Amino acid sequence: MSQEKEYWDLLEDYASEKLDADVRIAVDEWLSKNEDARTTLVGIESLMEELTDQQEMDRFHQHLVDEIISDHAKEKQGRTASIKWYWVAASLLVMVTGISYFSRDGNDTIEKKLSLYLSDPYDLSDQVRSNTSSSSSWKDAYKNFDFERVIALLSKEAPLMPFEKLYLGLSYLYTGQSESAIAILKTPFNNPYLDPQRKWFLSLTYLKTGQNERARPLLEGLAKNQSFKTLETRELLKLLDPPLSSN
Repeated sequence: MSQEKEYWDLLEDYASEKLDADVRIAVDEWLSKNEDARTTLVGIESLMEELTDQQEMDRFHQHLVDEIISDHAKEKQGRTASIKWYWVAASLLVMVTGISYFSRDGNDTIEKKLSLYLSDPYDLSDQVRSNTSSSSSWKDAYKNFDFERVIALLSKEAPLMPFEKLYLGLSYLYTGQSESAIAILKTPFNNPYLDPQRKWFLSLTYLKTGQNERARPLLEGLAKNQSFKTLETRELLKLLDPPLSSN
């Protein structure tokens, strides 16, 4: 399997955030150089956002495998064919499930989005789990959703590594200590992989505390760079800039 084809085959897992950190970094670099792949990824993310029913998601996955991945295995016509078959699969999905990408819930609010995005704690990446230079105690506590213990353990460490700062900030966020989360997350990590994650959760914390104008530039940067949670950032920006009333 060629490296190029392997990256195309990983797009669905990339959109579902199922890739290990090192693989995601490699795909990020590939995406930064491939406009067609970025366009396809945005389409995949958009459709996945619409598919909340597991049966519908299974159908989407099957179409993706049948139409895109098999296309790469059989054809050597470049990326144009991939995008063509992606939209064929998407059209079939709309007909089968009755879901229209263009019909979104008009009752979305920032509060609803925050509730959705913060409903499940952000997982520990495989890279973090396997990092032996950081204590396993706080990782075990985090996996068990014992965020107070994570705070107690990491607050004793100095200096903290960037990923430790991220999960300390998240633990403050998940325990309702928004100001402490902001204090941790507002300082750049100088890490190209972790910093977009920091900006995403910092923007959510700002929105949670009503500091929308502080969240806006963070979200705009994430949307522009397509570095992390691209679809979600665009949705939040739409809610921050609602269409003008016709009255």
